[in-house]
Amino acid sequence: KEITVKDVTPPSTPVVNEVNDQSTAVSGRAEAGSKIDVKVGTQTIGSGTTDSAGNFSVGIAKQNGGTILKITATDASGNVSLTKETTVRNTEDITKPVWPASSTIFSKEIGETSVILSWTKATDESGVSNYELYVDGSLQNTLPSNQTEYRLTNLKPGTEYEITVEAVDASVNRSVDGPKLIIKTLGTYAERLAGKNRYTTATSISQSGWEKADTVIIARGDDFPDALAGAPLAFKLDAPILLTQKGSLVQDTREEIKRLGAKKAIILGGTGAVSVEVQDSLAQVGLIVERISGKNRYETAVEIAKRLGENPQKAIVAYGMNFPDALAVASFAAQNGYPILLTQKDSLPEATKKLMNNFKETVVIGGTGVVSENVMNELPGSIRLSGKNRFGTAATIAKHFTDKSDKAFVATGMQFADALTGAVLAAKNEAPLLLVQPEKLPSETSEIVSGLEITNFTILGGSGAINNSVMEQLKSN
Repeated sequence: KEITVKDVTPPSTPVVNEVNDQSTAVSGRAEAGSKIDVKVGTQTIGSGTTDSAGNFSVGIAKQNGGTILKITATDASGNVSLTKETTVRNTEDITKPVWPASSTIFSKEIGETSVILSWTKATDESGVSNYELYVDGSLQNTLPSNQTEYRLTNLKPGTEYEITVEAVDASVNRSVDGPKLIIKTLGTYAERLAGKNRYTTATSISQSGWEKADTVIIARGDDFPDALAGAPLAFKLDAPILLTQKGSLVQDTREEIKRLGAKKAIILGGTGAVSVEVQDSLAQVGLIVERISGKNRYETAVEIAKRLGENPQKAIVAYGMNFPDALAVASFAAQNGYPILLTQKDSLPEATKKLMNNFKETVVIGGTGVVSENVMNELPGSIRLSGKNRFGTAATIAKHFTDKSDKAFVATGMQFADALTGAVLAAKNEAPLLLVQPEKLPSETSEIVSGLEITNFTILGGSGAINNSVMEQLKSN
C-alpha cells in the first residue's frame, strides 16, 4: 500500500511593501514558488509568482488613494494563505492625523496573559481609516476606526509592556503622537535559555539578546580564570560572550558568529587557555582577532580593566581562585562600568595592587574565607558584600545594588559557564544575576526574590543545570 503525504499547510501571510497612487506594481515577500494574486474587492487586478528567494513584484494599474488591496499567496498544492490587506496611499495627502493632548489609553482589565485596552476615539483630522496597536514598538494589530477597545492576549505573566495606539488615515498617513500606556501583567513568569551543553546554551543566550553584534567575546568553556573579569568589557562593547574549547573552535559558536555578522573577536586569556588554532579559526571566519591576556588570571583581569576606557571611581575585587562571587557581581559591575579585579585570599597580587591606585573606592565580594581582612585593608575606601555562602553573597550583592527589580537571571552556583555568558544579558536587562542549587532554591535566594518583588525569571541552562522544580519554586515564591 502506497500513501502520498498531502500538503494541506497554507503559506504564511504575504509581507507587502507600501503601495501609493503612483505605483504600477505590488511588491513584497511570500513563500517561494507561490502564486500571488492582488484583488480589489473580488476583482483580480494582477497576478504573479514569487522567485526562489520568495520575492515578488506583481504589475497593476494605478489605483486611487484609499483603495484597499487584498493580496494572497497560493502554493503548488492549492493552499491559500490568509489575506493581507494594504491601503493605497494618496501621495498628495501628506497630513498626519494628530491626537489631541487629552487623548488617552487605559486598561480596563489586566490578567496574567491578557489585558483589555480602551482608548479615546479622537483626532483633529476627519476620515481616520484605522488604528494601529503597538506593543513595545512592534505592530500588534490593525483595527477599524470604529473600534476603540481591544483584548491583547498571549502576554507573559509578571511582565511590563508599553502599549501605543496610532491613527492611520485613508492616505496611509500615520500619527506619531498616539497615547501610550505601560502595563504589567499579573503573576510570575519564568523562561529558560538552554542548549544541549554549555556551548549551545551560550549561543541561546546570544540569540536572545543580540540580533547583530560587531564584536564577540571568546572565552574558554571548561575553565573560568581568564573570563571572570570579562562581563564589563562585553557590556561596554555590546558583545555576547561565546565559549570555545581550548584547542578548537566549537561549530555552534562558529555558526553563531556568522549569524551575528560579527567583524571582530576578542579572546580572553593566553594561548594556554585558548589556543592559536582557535585564533586562526576565528580569522578564517573573516574576523579581526584580538587577544587580551597576562601572565596569569590576575594580570588578565587588569588588562581587561584597562580596555574599559573610562575612569570610574570604584572597582570590584573578588577572589580569583573560584568563580561564584565574581560572576554574581558581574551584571552590576557591567551596568556601572566598574572593572572586576581578582585577588588571592591572603595577599593582593602585584598587578592588582598597582592598578588599585587609580580608584578611590573598592567593593570587596565575599567573606573573610575568600578575601582576608589584611587584603581588604590594603584596598582604598573598601566595603565588603558577603553572605554565609555563595548564594547569600549573590543575594547581598543584589540587595546592595538595587531596591527593586521585576526581573532576574538565574544560574547554577555550582558551575561557572552559564553565569559567565548570562551575566552580560542580565546587564542589558538591568537585572541581577542570582545563584541557585541544581535541585533546590536556597533560602537566601528565596528571600531576595521576595524582597526585590521579582516576578520575571530567566533560567540559564538546561534541566541538568537547574531542575524544573527550582523553576517552579521561583514562580511560587
